Amino acid sequence: MKSSLWDILSIFVILGIIIVVIGFVILFTVPSVLPAFLRPPEIPQIIAIPTSTSTPRSLPPTWTPTLPVEVSTPTTNPNLPTSTVPPTNTPFTLPTAPPTWTSIPPTPTATATRTPSPYQCKLLSQSPSNGTIIPPNNDFDAVWSVQNSGSLTWDSSNVDLKYISGTKFQERTDTVDLDENIEPGYSKKFIVDMRAPGSNGTYNTTWGLVRNGVTICAFTMQIVVK
Repeated sequence: MKSSLWDILSIFVILGIIIVVIGFVILFTVPSVLPAFLRPPEIPQIIAIPTSTSTPRSLPPTWTPTLPVEVSTPTTNPNLPTSTVPPTNTPFTLPTAPPTWTSIPPTPTATATRTPSPYQCKLLSQSPSNGTIIPPNNDFDAVWSVQNSGSLTWDSSNVDLKYISGTKFQERTDTVDLDENIEPGYSKKFIVDMRAPGSNGTYNTTWGLVRNGVTICAFTMQIVVK
């Protein structure tokens, strides 16, 4: 009998727990079935605030003052004659023509061509040399080495070494005969006995090769006596 009573109480307890659980489930899932004082407070609806977009401000247009232009309308007097303004004289400039260069051919320069003479001579050496000091009344030998620089042979029969001008230093003769023929390119040595003057000073003497009275070439010797 006691066990039956406990069984009945246990059943009631279990039923009570089930009812309480169901009540809590209904309370949290369907709050609208409960009385107003037992309903939980409603959560206010979230209001979406639009995001402000910054719009760049444009500067106002620049104000440019415009001055009023007064247009004066001339009053035409019908009684006065109408005057016509003469056209403005615009100077006309002719284009400058570029300078024209005329090429003038150069004038040919005449070049003198030296025609070698058949008879010529060239002084190769001289002793004593010009400016040599010689004591007064002193004997010395004048020596000239002369080359035939012409195109013809010097013939011993008509070519001689002769005194031409200046102080006479020679003691014997004014003419030295050519003792052999001298062909072009060859040379001949002439020796003349001379004596220095008795007074101090500078003296010159000129000699040359002469053919039939015509001088082929001449050379001057200068000595100083002291």
